[in-house]
Amino acid sequence: MRSLMVVFLMLLACGCLDVDKRHYDRAVEEMDAGICENIKLDYRRDDCMLEVAKTANISSLCGRILDEDKRSECNIHMAGALGDSTACEGVNIEWMREKCYRELAGALNDSIICNSMEDVKQKDQCLMKVSESSHDPAGCKEVNDGELRDLCYRQVAEIRVDAEVCSHVVDDYQEYVCVWRIVKRTNQSGLCNAISNKTYVSACNSGASKITYDISGCRDVEAEDTAMSCFRWFALTFNDSSRCGAALRQNVTDECYRSYALITNETSLCDRIEDIGLADDCREKLAVRLGLSSLCEKVVNSDHRNMCLVKTTRDTSLCERIEDPILKRLCA
Repeated sequence: MRSLMVVFLMLLACGCLDVDKRHYDRAVEEMDAGICENIKLDYRRDDCMLEVAKTANISSLCGRILDEDKRSECNIHMAGALGDSTACEGVNIEWMREKCYRELAGALNDSIICNSMEDVKQKDQCLMKVSESSHDPAGCKEVNDGELRDLCYRQVAEIRVDAEVCSHVVDDYQEYVCVWRIVKRTNQSGLCNAISNKTYVSACNSGASKITYDISGCRDVEAEDTAMSCFRWFALTFNDSSRCGAALRQNVTDECYRSYALITNETSLCDRIEDIGLADDCREKLAVRLGLSSLCEKVVNSDHRNMCLVKTTRDTSLCERIEDPILKRLCA
């Protein structure tokens, strides 16, 4: 009997929820808080009032919300959306009241509100909000925390699409991210050269060449490994190994051919590599992977050639021909 009563109550609650949901959906669609009053469950009625208040920006509805957290959320929204300074007076929870004044400061572009805050972190976030809403990086300078200050400059730079603002960012990586995001939006690869850290300049130039499909940009990349990956990207993207040859530095070209060959299993590309050691490595790795003992014969270094043959033919007697003691131990 008791189990039947539980089922009955569950079904009754479920039906109530269905009716409440219909009232909620209609109230939000028509932006009519009066319909919210038909909702039986308090928390659903509060959700309805909050959603209608935020959608229609009706500050008077906040006072009709019973739950304090949701009522505070409503007042915070009004402070930011309407610049209503009285809204924050209705927020009793301290951290939420600080958030309310932060939203208010952003809406009014008023850093004086921020400076009146006692909590340093809240003050920093408030100054960031004002800087973002006013598109003015000057306020970022007043942010106490270094990471937040960098983030402030980054966000303002992105809003303004102004790489010059990125020069104020202290952290090398954050400066790179700041500039790179603007480069992606504008396709202005020349902005990369303003980055302080040379490694990140290379990363930026490499990325810029890819988004503009301009392989000549890879030549502006100083870091050899980044330059190689840049040329390799073009070679793989266009299924054209000759793109590796567009590099003006032979070591970059050689590494590009080697990497491309190992990815595509094109053994003939090993012959294009001028550096003997890299060419040998290319042939040995592909020979072992593909089981081509004939490719081992083209390995110039005798010890590596014999090691290659051992791996491809399983003839361990060839280990005796290896002179290098380390390779010999590995072979045995």
